[in-house]
Amino acid sequence: MKKLLPGFFRTSLRASPEGAQAAKAPLSALKWTRNSMHWRCLKTGCGNRVPWNANSIFQGLRCLPLVLLRMLCVYAQLDLCSVPRAADVVQHARVGRCKASHFLSALRRAGADATSELFQNAALCGNLEVDATCIGKFHVRSSNVHYAAQIAKLNQKMAKKKLPMPKSFLAHVPVLGIRERSGPPYIWVGDPVLTLPKSRPPTESSQQVASSKLFDLVKGRSRKRCIFPDGNVAWQSAAEARGLPVEPVTHQLRVFTRPYSPACTAISALAGTQCIDRSWEGLKQFLPKHLVLKVQGALNEEVPKTVHQWMWRTHVFHEGYLSPADFLNKLRTIV
Repeated sequence: MKKLLPGFFRTSLRASPEGAQAAKAPLSALKWTRNSMHWRCLKTGCGNRVPWNANSIFQGLRCLPLVLLRMLCVYAQLDLCSVPRAADVVQHARVGRCKASHFLSALRRAGADATSELFQNAALCGNLEVDATCIGKFHVRSSNVHYAAQIAKLNQKMAKKKLPMPKSFLAHVPVLGIRERSGPPYIWVGDPVLTLPKSRPPTESSQQVASSKLFDLVKGRSRKRCIFPDGNVAWQSAAEARGLPVEPVTHQLRVFTRPYSPACTAISALAGTQCIDRSWEGLKQFLPKHLVLKVQGALNEEVPKTVHQWMWRTHVFHEGYLSPADFLNKLRTIV
């Protein structure tokens, strides 16, 4: 167990007025007993104690290291195609629901933070598919202060048509993505977009495409890359502004694939968005049905974290089959 701890936790003391001398002590000078949840400094004789997980993502989780390792083993053996549930950790790791929820929340936050490094190291080229989808919707009252600007625009629109003002609006959560046909997707979660009741989800706008900065990930020579949108004008305009070749299809006319003559033999001669559409299917299968989209009138902060957690797991498992032990080694890099 002690061999696993250094890989998962960066255990060290934090500087504080009471334990400034202990904060400078190396890890070898700290004593850890089997039944204690604290490190004790023995270098200067101050006897200062600090929780054993004070400098890890599990800070504040009140449990022994053996219990945490048991939860990690359970986490690595859960279904990879669905979001980890607290009920599964409670049943198999024999812990309380509050402790299991804290544990999963820490790993969800770590997986979401790890996607920033994926965006920094991304260099996309070749056959690139772009698309957007809606992962959910919730009702918003007309007096909501978080979306006051959108509500005002919708009220003006209703006033011009001399229609009664609705008591609530629908907020759709958009998700934009780009992926190589031979690689995992890169996802961006946008702000909720309000529409009138009983209306269809809005398509992605030029402002959303520009805010996502997904085209900044496209690198390489212009002849060896091509953008395949689903017919939305926003994607086509943004790609042409950057000098990227575009070959769209038209989903509204039931044209899902279209053959064309590419400028380079390294580019596919068939336009379409089947690969990223399959990614949306995997994302919606991963998201839990009980996920709360709205908290205190605004978008739940856990929604983007859950989407980015799926993105990180997709990049990890895209390398090939991983056993539970291999998945634990991948967790070492982000914990």
